[in-house]
Amino acid sequence: SSAPGYQGEMVLTLRQELELCLTDKAGKQVLTFGLLIGMSLLLQGMNQFILAGVGFDDLSAGEGNTLYQLAAAIVGVGLGSKCESEMDLQKVLYLLHIGMAVGAVVFGALCAAVAAASDDVGVPFTGAVGVMLLVMTLLGGTLMGMLPFCLQQACYTVAPASENVVSGLIYLVAMIIAASLTQLTSTVAPIW
Repeated sequence: SSAPGYQGEMVLTLRQELELCLTDKAGKQVLTFGLLIGMSLLLQGMNQFILAGVGFDDLSAGEGNTLYQLAAAIVGVGLGSKCESEMDLQKVLYLLHIGMAVGAVVFGALCAAVAAASDDVGVPFTGAVGVMLLVMTLLGGTLMGMLPFCLQQACYTVAPASENVVSGLIYLVAMIIAASLTQLTSTVAPIW
């Protein structure tokens, strides 16, 4: 691989690239982004169970999951095409983190409100479905839409390591998190 911004070309072994990726600053960056992506994978896999568990019907929960995916794709591609520098990426990540935090708080509050207001049939209060769809759109666009920005920012952080190695490490962290939570899903879903 070559070192961006360096004179000439620097050839690194895989071991050297991994060492660069695991330096103090870079390691924390990759772990943080990996955790964020893992959180998104967890929500993506469980939100239908969560929404159905607090009173939303399967159709509404499925619509919410679909909007979650679409928002992630639109934000990832749309905003990503506008970022041309590291500073642009940092600004976008800052905004996405704020949106993700707001979305997570509203999502939790909505679930609690619907669970408290639902009757024995499980029908949520009036307007809850619309709010849920908006919240899922916000979460999908921020939490899952953050993936391409996290990958690129991490690549800037650990340069001159190659993007393939950096991306691979982040995906590895995310997949380990997702796999470790698989048992949680199978344990919690039957309870609901």
